Amino acid sequence: MTPPSPPRHQVVLESARMLSPLVREMVFRVEGEQTLSWAPGQWVSLVLPLPEGPLPRAYSISDAPDGTPRFPIAVTRVSGGPGSSYLHAIEPGARFECVGPQGFFTLEAPPGGPPRRASVFVATGTGVAPLRAMIRHAAAVEPDASSAVPLTLLFGVRHREDVLWSDEWTELARARGRAFTFEPTLSRPDPAWAGRSGYVQAHVAELVRPHVEEGVDVYVCGLKRMIDTVRSVLKNELGLSRQDIHTERYD
Repeated sequence: MTPPSPPRHQVVLESARMLSPLVREMVFRVEGEQTLSWAPGQWVSLVLPLPEGPLPRAYSISDAPDGTPRFPIAVTRVSGGPGSSYLHAIEPGARFECVGPQGFFTLEAPPGGPPRRASVFVATGTGVAPLRAMIRHAAAVEPDASSAVPLTLLFGVRHREDVLWSDEWTELARARGRAFTFEPTLSRPDPAWAGRSGYVQAHVAELVRPHVEEGVDVYVCGLKRMIDTVRSVLKNELGLSRQDIHTERYD
């Protein structure tokens, strides 16, 4: 049986802001819709009306569903990239077509509920976008942090200013205590940086190992090379199964 085609919508850009020197957060609204439903971790395809013809580009939705027709994405500006250049140039009020939501990289949890076991989220760059949706959903549906399963975000970028939503992660860690741990790591740290340094694969075993005995889900999002290295650590060093490791690549 052929699966149904993903829905198509007309969307309008409502607002935009820079999250870092190269990443723009954009909030879209689906026109004519009362709500838009997606599973945390899913993505949409924006059909960009470029002069040379329509250009589809996929972006993860970077927040949990909230019962409205609005959804945010995070777009890295790539030098010479026609899609990202267009999206960094348009202003609120721009309209075009959107296909989705779609995708199977989603939170392992009962419908509308929190994860049943510890989860470690590993991302580089805008790979953190779908993980933000999962984490914000988990926190919203389990407001009692004292009974929530532990969530850990290991987020790798080059420089301190590249840590997307840094204040939000810090505040969430403060508010939820042991229920959420934020572990940024910089591959090019400045001399004043006191946190982790190096690539995420150098730290993932340390953060996952305490949860292996009771069971853990690990979500990894970024470029293929990073994902392959992290998967190797999880399987060969920690003995995790394929069912424990959930991945989505951005290249």
